Amino acid sequence: MGVTFDILIAPGLICNVQQFSGMICQLMCEFKKRKHNKIEILAAGGRYDRMIAHYRDMQKRKISSEELSSSGVGISISLDKIVLAIQKEELLN
Repeated sequence: MGVTFDILIAPGLICNVQQFSGMICQLMCEFKKRKHNKIEILAAGGRYDRMIAHYRDMQKRKISSEELSSSGVGISISLDKIVLAIQKEELLN
């Protein structure tokens, strides 16, 4: 694709931090505007161990007392912002 803009990965900066446990991150891109730069969040995610444990405990009461260990990781990607960034970059080149 030939995309040449810088991308910044910021571990630990994210909205809705109560949903996550462990590693969390955001993928950001700085767009250069006429008078100022604008930072857009292209993706955000992290580990969902605490949330999984919460729902697992709810199910455990119904099913059995067996000890389970589950982990999960997820990321939300803003494809519309990525496509827009690529289109803007292609217009500049």
